[in-house]
Amino acid sequence: TAKSYIELRHPQSQQAILIDYRDIRLGEKMYDFERSGYPIAVVFGANEQAKRQVLVYSRVQDKKQTWPLVGLTAVINNMHEQDQQSLYSKSLMRLKSRISVCENFEQIRAAIEQGHFVLCNWNMKTDVNFEAKLKDELSATIRCIPDKTSLVRELITEQVGCEVVLIARNF
Repeated sequence: TAKSYIELRHPQSQQAILIDYRDIRLGEKMYDFERSGYPIAVVFGANEQAKRQVLVYSRVQDKKQTWPLVGLTAVINNMHEQDQQSLYSKSLMRLKSRISVCENFEQIRAAIEQGHFVLCNWNMKTDVNFEAKLKDELSATIRCIPDKTSLVRELITEQVGCEVVLIARNF
């Protein structure tokens, strides 16, 4: 059977609206919504039409609210902004909780064995065997030299003559 969807995209943004015209139960539509990855669902069924309102569901906040049709665009934009801020905050907290700042090889070993990423200062000129030691002893490598404006840079102070590096274990 053909799907009864219409997808509308805003010409100047990444936002899209998926309208589901299928003649199936609301529960089935909500199940498909959960799987689709769309962050916000707007339900406008017979009950909502009679009351001139909609049910707005945020997948990120796991919250349902009833809103009048008037001003709905502002409500959805606000909810979307709140969802994005919430996702960003959770992601940043998770990133920071999984990064260890280390000053010596034993701290690096302990952090890598816990499954953390490691930030440390590395003097490429004086510690030429550092990369080989990481690889041989810890199965880890330097993944990148974070940009000076990177959020992870706020966790560590760069020492003179060194580069701040991000280290992780190979998978």
